[in-house]
Amino acid sequence: MKYIAIIEGQEIPLDEAIAQDDNTLKTAISVYFPEYANAEIERQTTDDTVSIRLVKKSRY
Repeated sequence: MKYIAIIEGQEIPLDEAIAQDDNTLKTAISVYFPEYANAEIERQTTDDTVSIRLVKKSRY
């Protein structure tokens, strides 16, 4: 299975170990995108690819 994070229109390939767990994913992504540390995560599976869309939460 292939895992791809979608952030601000960018597709970022992910390792399965990171993609499987929401908290691990947020921790890994927040190193490069700190504003996504509390993002909402939406997953969609198509054929052999899992697309993981991260949506920033508003601070307020």
